[in-house]
Amino acid sequence: MTCEACTKAATNPGSGLYHANCEECQHRMFMQSLPLHLANLKGIPASEDRRAYIRVIEQKHKTRAADALKAAYLEWWDSRKAKA
Repeated sequence: MTCEACTKAATNPGSGLYHANCEECQHRMFMQSLPLHLANLKGIPASEDRRAYIRVIEQKHKTRAADALKAAYLEWWDSRKAKA
């Protein structure tokens, strides 16, 4: 944990406290919105457009967030292929 908000979030994940200058807080905020980003990504038909979306996430939210989004998308994609 890197700040007071992170310390409070360790014991109370729903605290809603975030510090704008804390990378861990920024990542926790992104992870809250991951289902929305994943839904957007699922709705993009072209591979290049999906890659562009992930690049924007990486620019705005850092590599760690983009990696989390890619992992969630790949998990969804693999589960689709397994059902087929």
